[in-house]
Amino acid sequence: MTRAHLYVTDAEIAARLGVECRFWQEIVRQLEMKGLPTANPLFGGRRYWPAVQTFFDRYELDRHNGLIGKGKEEPFHERRKAAGR
Repeated sequence: MTRAHLYVTDAEIAARLGVECRFWQEIVRQLEMKGLPTANPLFGGRRYWPAVQTFFDRYELDRHNGLIGKGKEEPFHERRKAAGR
């Protein structure tokens, strides 16, 4: 039984998302500005997969609900902070 690693490389993230590695490298900084978890130097510059997956779940929910692409973009954690949570 193979278990998925918790900390993954950007190449592994690109593969899990089904996008080309080159495309991922082009958009990763933009996504980090929107709240994508940054790479952790303690774990060899890898990202914590459960947090990455949570980011994309929230990002897609926001996009689906019309909060992204209409001048209302801001990271989920910033909205929570503004709401006093």
